[in-house]
Parts: sequence; structure tokens; C-alpha cells
Amino acid sequence: MTVFIKCDDGTLVNAATVKQIRPLRLTADEPKRGLKAGGFSHYSLISEGETLKAHRMEIDASALAGVTIPAAAGAKAVLIAEDTEAGRPTMETIITRWMPIIAWRIRNTVNGSGEPIFPESPASNETVYIELPDGRLLQSDVADYADLEAAKQDRLQAAQQAWDLRQGQ
Repeated sequence: MTVFIKCDDGTLVNAATVKQIRPLRLTADEPKRGLKAGGFSHYSLISEGETLKAHRMEIDASALAGVTIPAAAGAKAVLIAEDTEAGRPTMETIITRWMPIIAWRIRNTVNGSGEPIFPESPASNETVYIELPDGRLLQSDVADYADLEAAKQDRLQAAQQAWDLRQGQ
């Protein structure tokens, strides 16, 4: 997957050609969008041996860090959420959907941990559970579940506890 970075002047730069990103410190006369002078939020890019003339962009530089590798065929995750409008959560209000994993972004080369890349972004209320080859589900580095029902049960308990706290119970 090709990622392009749009600079302030409208130039699109292929992220794969960027060799170095240098933070630019904002001066007192150019704070942008509520950022304080002296903070880092804009960067200059060094691409293919030349510095791109102070192109500025707003970017989470960590989003470009790491190595992206294709996922194995058939790699998938289940995304689990609950219907928060239905009152106290029950197993019937737990929503699941499967999504293919198209690649992995490896950010930490020490332990090789990575994050899945999906064809679309999961909703903010969805928790991602990676399906392992033996059918177990892994929730990041948080928990390992024997199967989908165990993961749904854990999600249900957490949702019920959160709902009970909101209700003052």
C-alpha cells in the first residue's frame, strides 16, 4: 500500500521515498491551530537526497515509523463492540464482525510486535481480536481467548461493569 504525505503547499510526497523527517520548531509568530510556539508538529522531509524546501505538514511521524509487511493469506480479526443504546448490555447486544488483515506494521523491532492494517479503520468502540492459526483470539498484548465465545463473554462483562458504573450501581 502506497502512502502519500500532503504538504502545506499541496505537494504529495511518497512516504516510501522519505529518508529522514526533521521536526521544525514553530516560532512565536507562526503557531498553528492552537499549538504553542516551540512545539513540534511540522516537519521537513528529506527525500531522495534533497531536502524538500521546508515543506510543512501536520503528521503523526510515528505513523510512518516501522516496517510494513503483507499479511498471510486468510489472516483476519474479529471486531467486537456492544450496542450502547440498548440499555444494560446482554449477549444479544454484543456485535461482532470479521475483517481481513491485509498487512502488519512492525514498529518495535526488539520484540517484533506489530499492529494489523485493515482495508478500513475499525470504529472507535470496536475492540480488535486477532485470530491465531489454532482458532484462539488475541487482544493485542492484553489477553488470549480460547475462542470467540470467551472473548464475547469477557467483552460483555466489561461492558456491563462500565454500564453499572455509569448508572451509579
